[in-house]
Amino acid sequence: MSIRNFAAIAATVILSAAPALATVQGGNGPALVDERPATPYETVERRAGDVLQQKDLVRRHLDADDIITVSLVPNAGPVDFSSANGG
Repeated sequence: MSIRNFAAIAATVILSAAPALATVQGGNGPALVDERPATPYETVERRAGDVLQQKDLVRRHLDADDIITVSLVPNAGPVDFSSANGG
């Protein structure tokens, strides 16, 4: 193997390994200390008819007056069921 081939191979390995090494060491990746810890959602009890559609009540063998436990998701906006109801 000639010196030119060796130099070309070495340069290729160095140029391709340097970005990968920087990512592994956190240079380009996310800072793990900035991530927020997972917070459990608060659970509340609601009437099944207030949170489920009729087809879901039937699937789950529930009456509209049955009490179910649901997760309260913070910052959740109103749910648009119009596409699910064909409208």
